[in-house]
Amino acid sequence: MDILFHQIQADLRSNDTLRQSGALLQALQQSEAGRDISVIAKSAVEESVASPASVCKKLSFDLIRSTRLTADLRKIVCTGIRTDLDFPDPDATALAISILAAILSHHLSRLITSYHQKINNCLDSRSDNLRFSITEIFGCILARDDLSTLCASPTEEEVKVAAAERRRRRKQNIKRRKKNKEKEKEKTEEEEEAKGPATLSKPTADV
Repeated sequence: MDILFHQIQADLRSNDTLRQSGALLQALQQSEAGRDISVIAKSAVEESVASPASVCKKLSFDLIRSTRLTADLRKIVCTGIRTDLDFPDPDATALAISILAAILSHHLSRLITSYHQKINNCLDSRSDNLRFSITEIFGCILARDDLSTLCASPTEEEVKVAAAERRRRRKQNIKRRKKNKEKEKEKTEEEEEAKGPATLSKPTADV
């Protein structure tokens, strides 16, 4: 088994599309057999998903769906999706969109927020494949159990805006407290000045 996995990883690292495709098909067969393919998935992400408009990306996405990825690998997948969304080929964009339903909610919300204009443009694309892909994937996203979490999760920009608003309010409160202290100090000084002359002019008793 180790020999087979090493051979699959070696084929994934090659620049031969046929070897990469064959390796991914073998990895999918191993996954269907119930074997742990996380090591192979790592190679697939690094060699295929990270490459712009890779020919073997569809098989790599199928492999990703069948296993769990680490946080670092999920970031690489998101980077690969962003790259393909910027790619001028509509088929490459359609393929990148096809994996969106498998992305975790907090990563998906950031992708949709950052690329909402490009995603909206997919609906008006001249490519039938791209329009079908975006329509199908939104249907999958709307059927997700964590849709409420996805909608409720703040985006990175919203987090920054909220943090800036908290800092602004904190500064306002500090200024307000400082101003109130200065007013109290001035009031106290005025009261002391008002009491001073009265105390000095108060007649003393005859001895």
